[in-house]
Amino acid sequence: MGLFGKKVSDDQWRAGLSQAADLIGETCDLFEMTGEAVGRDPIRGWMTVSQALSSLKDYEQHFKAAKRTCDATGSPVGRGSLIIQAKQALDAFFSLGAIAFQWGKFHYGDASGGPGQRARMEEGFAQKAALTRVTNNGKKFAENALGAAKAGRAFLELVSVERYRGTGPSLMEIFVNAVDDLRPLLGQRAIRLSHVSTTGAWCFSQAAILGMAVRRDPEEFISMVWDPARIDKFWLSVDEELNRIDAAELTASSLGYVRMRTGYAELHDPEVFAAALASGDLKRLERLADSRVDIADARGRWAIDTALGLGLGIRRPEFTRACMQTQAEPDKEAWTRAHDAGVDIPAEPDAQSVGDQIEGVLEVCRFFFEEYYPQAKAKLDALTA
Repeated sequence: MGLFGKKVSDDQWRAGLSQAADLIGETCDLFEMTGEAVGRDPIRGWMTVSQALSSLKDYEQHFKAAKRTCDATGSPVGRGSLIIQAKQALDAFFSLGAIAFQWGKFHYGDASGGPGQRARMEEGFAQKAALTRVTNNGKKFAENALGAAKAGRAFLELVSVERYRGTGPSLMEIFVNAVDDLRPLLGQRAIRLSHVSTTGAWCFSQAAILGMAVRRDPEEFISMVWDPARIDKFWLSVDEELNRIDAAELTASSLGYVRMRTGYAELHDPEVFAAALASGDLKRLERLADSRVDIADARGRWAIDTALGLGLGIRRPEFTRACMQTQAEPDKEAWTRAHDAGVDIPAEPDAQSVGDQIEGVLEVCRFFFEEYYPQAKAKLDALTA
């Protein structure tokens, strides 16, 4: 992809493609709606989405316009796997989308015309032949349409995080830089998965506390973790995280542990640990914890951790405060048992009062906001006065 092989920075690539984001989202909406309807019933499904299917040519022009915008933007120079995944998802979206439009127009013409009528109304050989034809092209349309929509959604999510349009550090970088032991991680090429999970949990917890503090007017701060043009996707991702929290029944847990369970279950799910213990294969879990993660991937996960933490604090301030209370009054016996069993946590819990936890986050944010984001600093001061 790219005009005459033009190469651009990752930020330039994201900025250029953001101009096509609405058209890509529109096409995903179309493909999901029509693909699901036709996939459920290739013979009659078109009737429930006939208006959309009859306008496929118009939608295809929007799709092609998005493709021209993306082609003109160029290709990203970055080789981190998140950028590679985003580019692969975008390529799949356009490839499958082009095929879906071809099959969609073919299927709509058949299903709403003579072949569809014969499949629904007639009997014998004529019906069988028409039924086979309409079903086959309907399935091909649904398969490619839903595949394109899935790829398009993946692309939009991958390029939506960490898009604050400022010149200073991202909110994730602010939280990492605030801790002496974590700051050097940003300069490494690869780090252990266990360090990725604990750092991600830290970013999640700090962002949740900030979200709780600014929940009355959070727009300025959401823009630090998510592309404001895709705010609907932000809230969808937050709601999915809340569903994971509810499913895991994480009621009396610290904020950091909440994210370890939902975002890094491969290391911290009790069932995973119990299975490894029962099979006598704890070494496998240790090897996984020691496995190396490219720093670009780690940063991507931390950016998502930060975004979801902010959303949790905004959506569920009472739950956030309860988790902070757990941090303030930890069960020392349970903590010791977990540490002795091999869980990657310090030997002693770091107990801080709820007030100290809140003030610690606000102090860090005020310090960095004052230098880089004075508007956010003013907003924070007004909301926490």
